[in-house]
Amino acid sequence: MPTLTVADLPRSGPALEEALEPFCRGDFDALETLLAARLAQDPLAVLKVLHDSLFAERAVAAYPFSLWLLERRDLLAKNPRDQALLDLGLASVVYRWRADAVRTFLDLGADPNRALIERRTALDICANRLNFFYSEPKDDLEAAVAALTAAGGKGWVEATLGPRVSATGVFEALDTYDSWPETAVRDLGGLDPETQAAWAEVLTHCAVTA
Repeated sequence: MPTLTVADLPRSGPALEEALEPFCRGDFDALETLLAARLAQDPLAVLKVLHDSLFAERAVAAYPFSLWLLERRDLLAKNPRDQALLDLGLASVVYRWRADAVRTFLDLGADPNRALIERRTALDICANRLNFFYSEPKDDLEAAVAALTAAGGKGWVEATLGPRVSATGVFEALDTYDSWPETAVRDLGGLDPETQAAWAEVLTHCAVTA
């Protein structure tokens, strides 16, 4: 299976504008025909258009168009056995800060533990944004974290140190974009399992009681 990254979804303004035209006039038959033709040529076609539409500021209609497209599971899962495509869709909505769309790709079968960037899963990124109050609605972020956790998602720190680390509480103590936690975890990785587990409990205790 090929390794796909968000870099495989370049911003394609003209492609989005072409799709928005029939959407805005309510000609969904023409839109279906357009998207089907694109898919026949490129299995990433629909994901590329979705990726480009996830930022509402590109056009007034871009946000409602992205919501419509997210409801079209048949298009998003055109190749339902292609795990790489589904994982790429999850990466796309997380990169585009659309936590409200995370559940869509999880329901389609995306892997919640795929590394989106080095040593960072979707749960790392969503929990970090939740704890540091990025611009996404807090309710959306909480729903994304809950969905990722329910789907078996683990943060990189938790996966490294084991289940005795809280899946989300640990992020209150470890900023997932700072360098020192990685150094700390690397050092802890050299300890024996029992000592690692003891440190994991200390980290979790600090995170949830601070």
